[in-house]
Parts: sequence; C-alpha cells; structure tokens
Amino acid sequence: MNRAVALAAGLSCLVLLFCAAWLFWYAPAPVRNAASDTRSATPAVVAVTAGNTVHVEAHANVPADPVAPANTPPDEAADPRPSPSQPKPDFRRSPSADKTPPLEAERRKVVSALISGRVLDAGFAPVEGADVFCEVVVMQRSMSMPDDESSSLAKVASSAGDGSFVFTLERETSESAAFTLYVSARCVGFAPSRPVVVNATAGGGFDVALTLRAGGSVSGRVVDAQQNAVAGVRVALGKQVPQAERPAHAGEYFEVLTDSTGAFSFENVPQGVHRIGVVSLVHNTRKGPTEAVIGDAHTILDDLVVEVVTALRLRLVEANGAKLHGPLTVTFRENGKDKQRLTGFVTGDGLVELVYPPVGTFEVIIKVEGCFESAPQRLTFSLNQLTDGGTFTVTRDPDFVKQR
Repeated sequence: MNRAVALAAGLSCLVLLFCAAWLFWYAPAPVRNAASDTRSATPAVVAVTAGNTVHVEAHANVPADPVAPANTPPDEAADPRPSPSQPKPDFRRSPSADKTPPLEAERRKVVSALISGRVLDAGFAPVEGADVFCEVVVMQRSMSMPDDESSSLAKVASSAGDGSFVFTLERETSESAAFTLYVSARCVGFAPSRPVVVNATAGGGFDVALTLRAGGSVSGRVVDAQQNAVAGVRVALGKQVPQAERPAHAGEYFEVLTDSTGAFSFENVPQGVHRIGVVSLVHNTRKGPTEAVIGDAHTILDDLVVEVVTALRLRLVEANGAKLHGPLTVTFRENGKDKQRLTGFVTGDGLVELVYPPVGTFEVIIKVEGCFESAPQRLTFSLNQLTDGGTFTVTRDPDFVKQR
C-alpha cells in the first residue's frame, strides 16, 4: 500500500515537471504594456479652446497604427487604389526594353565622274554626230536591286568632228553605295556600240572608247490562224533579260509594235544571230521563226502566227490629262451583281491588257489605286478574241493615303 502511494506521488511529480518545462519553452511572450512602450517621443503640446478657456494637453508623439480613420466610410477605408497625389504604378514592360536601338543613318557622299573619250566605227575611224548615252545604276550595300537614285538610259553628249565627247555626272548617294555607269553610243547607219562599264564609286576622271558596229535591218508580219493582221502586238528582238540586268545589255535588245497591217521592222541591228518573238499576255505564238540572222542585206522573216486568247485591252487617262501608274482592279458586273474581278497594273503609257475576262456582256468598272471608280461601260467579250475597251477616264482621290 505504501509502495503504491509512493509510486503515484512520483508520477505526479514527473507530470508537473513536464508541464513546467513546456510552459517555459512554448508559452507566448508576455503582452507589452502600452504605458512602457519605448516608442514614445518628445511630448507634443496641443492647445484646445473651450469657450473662453484655453486648455493645454500633452500627447505622446506615437506613430499612428495603420488603420482607417474613424470617420472614413468602410468602402473608402478598404480602397487599395492610390490617391490622386500618388502616381499609379505601371507594371507593363517598357516599350524600349525589347526595341533595338535604331541604326545610325549612313553618311552621304557626292560622286563626281568626268567621262571623256571618242566614238569610232568598226575600222577605227572617228564618227561625228553620234549620240552618247549613259545609264546610272546605284546599288546600296543592303540591296540587291538598283534603288531610286538610279536613272535610266539618257542622252548625255554628242561626238565632235574628231569623234571626241565629254560629260560630267554628279550624284549624291550613301557612303557605301556602288556607283556604276553604262556608257554607249548610237548613230544612224550603225548598230549601237556595246556599253562600257565604268565603276565611278570613288569618282574621278575616266577615258572610254565607244565602237559602233556594222548594222542591218529585218522586217516581218504578225497574223492569226486565218492570216488576218494582228495590230498592236509587241515584237522583241535580241536577248530578253530581267530589268535589273538590262543596263549591261544596252544595244542588244529591241522592241517594236506591229502597225495596222501587222507589220514590224528593226533598223540598225548589230549583225549576227538574234532571238525574235512576240511579247504579249493576250497572244500565244503558234508557229513562225524564233531566230533572225542579220547581215548586210535586209532580212525578211516568215509570218509569226499567233492565237488570240479571250482578253481585254483598254487605255486609262486622268481627267486632268496626267499619266496614270499603279495597280488596278477591273470589275465585271451583270444585273447589278459582281460577276468577276481581274487585277493588273497600269504602265506609264496607260495601256492595260488582261486575259480571260468572263464571256458575255457586262458593265465594266475600273478602279485604279489612288483614284475614284470610273463610270461603267458596257462591253461584250467573245471566246478567243481580244476586246478593245477603248479609253476609261478616272479622277484622283485627293484624300487617298498610300498604305505602306
């Protein structure tokens, strides 16, 4: 019995010791007394007037707790938006963060080239009165095509009695641009000279010799399968090359249009063998010569036989007489509904040819970029025939802004 009492008393002591240890280690810290807060600063004196009596009260300069004032409505107290005096934070990514700095504009230079020389015939005799032509091609470092600073073939001088000529070209361009001149000569009774290539990138003086070649002439006709004359067809003689390469072949490529009888002719062509053919969207060549041999005597070719596809030819002019240039859309309308649309491009001469319009009678409306729609014209299209739509007049839209 005594042993049992002693054992119970020992267990009770162990429990009490365990509880005391737990309270010592895990109990929360005692609550700090506001009266002993060390944040109190120098007392501030505030005067309060009540009637005619002035009371002086002292308050501890204790920082206010971050709670809403007592007279602030609940909705405003919880409003997390910044006050008008505080700028609203902007967490968007800065536009300049992803933008690479613009490249510095390339410096410009003025290229001045003095070109002089003589025009000779095939026997090295001087030729008087020959026209000297020059084409300027400017190639920028970052481009593979001639840019807007280039200029097409133009007459720049004429040869004197001893065949001599001289001219100067000046052009402002980018510092890294290549400045190339293609100089050639032409004269009645001769074929054009081959162009001389002048690299004038650094400027300076250049001496060139232009040799006119012996020339010849060739003629022929373009007809359809029924031997009817086909007028207004473009016939090309020589090596046809892309426009970007054409300066190097000046004097090697010729084009003419057939007249009302379908006839064409080329004069002062360099002697030799040249390719010949019809260049047209609305005609397919069926048979005829593909080469022309030019010699001392005049050469007459066999007929070039073409097949006309269903097509439309028209001419565009501005109301004020200015030239048109740019893309266009042709709408074919039937009973107030659009039947078909064709797109094309207006060249400098205002001539447009489009293939495979719908067969039948339609109202045709022309819309050129930068212009108002033309007045509708009623035209009839037949299978495998070229319809001449005549002239359409359009008016510029003064409010048009080209989208780049």
